Amino acid sequence: MDIWTKEPVYTNQEGTKWWDDDETTKYARQKTLKGKSLPLARGYYVETIDGYRSRVLIDKGVIIAESQQLEGIGAKIDILKFLED
Repeated sequence: MDIWTKEPVYTNQEGTKWWDDDETTKYARQKTLKGKSLPLARGYYVETIDGYRSRVLIDKGVIIAESQQLEGIGAKIDILKFLED
């Protein structure tokens, strides 16, 4: 089923719609070979009121990565994991 036809899990005061992105969440929380992960990160699909669609990664209430392509958000997650202490 197309994610954009489902009811969003949240719509903020600006009209941006949010859907859970379980694939991105799973990838962010998956440990690397060195044991690094983003255990509190959560992925979402978002659509703004003007129709812009993207994937975002949230950690502690802050957007830490954004991309319109799956490969782009994956690369950003890899970099964030690499930079983890």
